Amino acid sequence: MANKRPNILWIYIEDQDPRYGCYGEVLVKTPNIDALAAEGVVWVDPAGYAAAGTGRHAGCRRNVTLELAGVTVPDYMDSANLFEGPQREHVFSARDRCEWVVDRTRSAVGDRFHYIRNFMTDRPVAQPNFREAWPAIIRTREMHERGELTPTQALAYGPRPAEELYDLKEDPHETVNLADDPDHEEILKVMRALVEAWVEDTDDKGQYPESKAALTVTKKQFRRWCTDPIFDDV
Repeated sequence: MANKRPNILWIYIEDQDPRYGCYGEVLVKTPNIDALAAEGVVWVDPAGYAAAGTGRHAGCRRNVTLELAGVTVPDYMDSANLFEGPQREHVFSARDRCEWVVDRTRSAVGDRFHYIRNFMTDRPVAQPNFREAWPAIIRTREMHERGELTPTQALAYGPRPAEELYDLKEDPHETVNLADDPDHEEILKVMRALVEAWVEDTDDKGQYPESKAALTVTKKQFRRWCTDPIFDDV
């Protein structure tokens, strides 16, 4: 008789603290997760790091978790179950302010093409951030300043175009921007329209100024790092 496959529900958190009672959390109450943990195995090094995906296909796990728990998924949640039901043709992603680093990008990706809309073209992708003390980041920035990076490696430190379009089949590492290529004008229009529709349909909050209260809290926490003009009046 063949061995039965184990019944495993693996819950993981990306880039966040494990705020669960089973890890000693006293402020946040998580009785259901704690009960599940008591019957299973708990990873005792939750703060460890491991290689992870780029986030390109993120945003679908919430529905899976709720449905596995037998909870009805609210209508306002637009994520989808990865394992059953209709699947998406495109996945949308967003980048906004992270701590003191101010940015706004929106993107749509399908099976073949990845479109990126950069709203703040006055700043590079590699803005100074919390990684600045990491040896690899220090070394890379120094190499850029000495002109030792290849043109592709240096892209993160240079100016950004308003739009980017990549053919994931021919260029999986996304190094050749096709946004200005006449042969890809039609697909550019299609992908652009998808992002514009997503911004409108979701009432994308990135299109509105941040509150003074939110910026004040950030400036009080990070102080000298908050050099972006957005912090000038707080």
